[in-house]
Amino acid sequence: MSADLGFYYIEKGLPRGIGAEQLYHFEKHFKKKYPKVKLQVIPVPRDDLIPALVNGYGDLIVANLTVTPGREQVIQFSTPILDGIDELIITSDDYPALSSLEDLSGKEVG
Repeated sequence: MSADLGFYYIEKGLPRGIGAEQLYHFEKHFKKKYPKVKLQVIPVPRDDLIPALVNGYGDLIVANLTVTPGREQVIQFSTPILDGIDELIITSDDYPALSSLEDLSGKEVG
């Protein structure tokens, strides 16, 4: 689980956000067939989601991740909630022009 404000966060000791809501309904549905199973959420930094899954620290990722060819070589995605999403890089006028994603290598991107 990616801990992002609005997607998944803890408020007054309770999970909140879109991701928390999705997990609540997933667990409720799952328990119909497997009533003794307990869902355990493990919030990790966004950059650690795929490595943690690949290394066995969880069974699934719940996050707002864009499906990319590189990610599809490592993990399987469910049917996306949204598709046709464009991601844009916005810089200031005085930032050097970008011609490829590699131009961002080593830079801080927010």
